[in-house]
Amino acid sequence: MLKIVVFTKDLDFYSEQLLSGLSQHGHEILCVVDPQQLEKFPKWKSTLRIIAQVPLRGRLDKKAAKQYAEIIVTHRPDICLCYTSRALSVALKAKREAKLPVPIVGTRGAVGGISCWYLQDWFSYLNPSLNAVICMSDAIRNRLEQQARRLWPSHPGKFVTIYQGYSSLVPTATKRDHSSRSTASPRVIATIANERPIKGMGYLLDALEYHLQFQDWKLMWIGEVSESTRKRIALSPKLKDRVLCLGYRKDARELLAQADLYVQPTIAPGEGIGNAIAEAMAAELAVATSNVGGALELVSAVSPELLFEPANPCSLARTLEKFLTDNALCEQLGRAGPEILEKKFHLDREIQKHIDLFKRLI
Repeated sequence: MLKIVVFTKDLDFYSEQLLSGLSQHGHEILCVVDPQQLEKFPKWKSTLRIIAQVPLRGRLDKKAAKQYAEIIVTHRPDICLCYTSRALSVALKAKREAKLPVPIVGTRGAVGGISCWYLQDWFSYLNPSLNAVICMSDAIRNRLEQQARRLWPSHPGKFVTIYQGYSSLVPTATKRDHSSRSTASPRVIATIANERPIKGMGYLLDALEYHLQFQDWKLMWIGEVSESTRKRIALSPKLKDRVLCLGYRKDARELLAQADLYVQPTIAPGEGIGNAIAEAMAAELAVATSNVGGALELVSAVSPELLFEPANPCSLARTLEKFLTDNALCEQLGRAGPEILEKKFHLDREIQKHIDLFKRLI
């Protein structure tokens, strides 16, 4: 069995799920977390075996690197698994300065933000001494490989795609009730996004306000919305009564079941595989997304003509039109969602691929 030390500043639900799965398979998982994050997420104390709390003040934190090195020497792990770029940079610094032989593995869930021109990335994901980076989509892996070898053609980096275990969403998801939908009620579009430029929400509003011909719709926007965008919506005759800004919601997954369609307007290079898309698919919602990035690896049942060009409101509106005017299409693609998650994104497969990678590295 493997002994794995996990260094991290933060963990999401899917990372916790993976670590619990590895533990249930008999592997020893020892977690080193940032104390500030532990205050925010006290449940980690019950779900994870936390052996140390190490504050992370920066990518080159000397004190944290020394503490990381001491932990590695004391516990003698087979693998060090690092979540977040800051934890990864500090772990690599500890390994280098203490001359430790343990393999260091990073994880990456987003496509954008990595560039061979950024010095900080050579201290983390592009670092040639890093043994492997687990990429959560092929889009991420391709991006990292491209950047790593752009300035260094013989870069030794090992970039591996391992999909997250979204299959666990299926049994507990609140499913969309296809039979109860009335053709007389507005078609509900859902999206989950904290407003940032990369999310492309402005393009979605442009598509709805200026280009969509279909009239009987509502947008359910879950996530943070800026004051300027709220003002724009309030002043628009077409948007003010149709766009519902719901803010942060703990019941987001339940709300998805009330929608007819999920839309992800992320701009290229965009993100990896969005968790919200997987949650929408588990709820049996059809998904409208662009023709680039990691989302394509989730919506494999969607034909190319149903994908829209990123940052193109006209293209986005045409795609929405196709979905909103075709109930049968939405139902067909919606019902295919859980099966895709079960087949391609099963938790057991994610766990086994991690184990196989770790064994290859030691």
